[in-house]
Amino acid sequence: MAKYSVTVSNTDIVVDTTTLNYTTSLSRVGGQGSKGDSISAVRFVDGQLEVDLTTSSGSPVETYSFDIFEGSSLVNLGDVDFFELQDKDVILYNAAEQNFTNHRFTTSSLTDVDNTNRQDGSMLVYSGVTSKYTATTIINNNNISIIGGDF
Repeated sequence: MAKYSVTVSNTDIVVDTTTLNYTTSLSRVGGQGSKGDSISAVRFVDGQLEVDLTTSSGSPVETYSFDIFEGSSLVNLGDVDFFELQDKDVILYNAAEQNFTNHRFTTSSLTDVDNTNRQDGSMLVYSGVTSKYTATTIINNNNISIIGGDF
């Protein structure tokens, strides 16, 4: 017997067909009865979905085959645009381009961080004036209290 797995989420049904050879039969029900062409079988064979169409008398009309991406990845999707992938990249959606891209997440890429004065030993201090965290080595703000223990 072939092994396969089915994963169901709110919007997707995913069938892992790596070694799956499975056939199911369908029959028409309802007001039309046995009139016209019908799907008579659906099979997963070697990574393909095959659908048989037959007439009401059971004569074959056509078999349709559809590729199923085995082991597919995000790179294979049409709205994903990756370049120079590296460990720990994140995926961001670009509304203007209507696609997803990879991004190296750093403080330089945050809109509320100003790294202009960044140097060895810098820390980020929030400025209510600029509404940004600013890299600095000097703390000069009356609103900051540093409690470092007993001296």
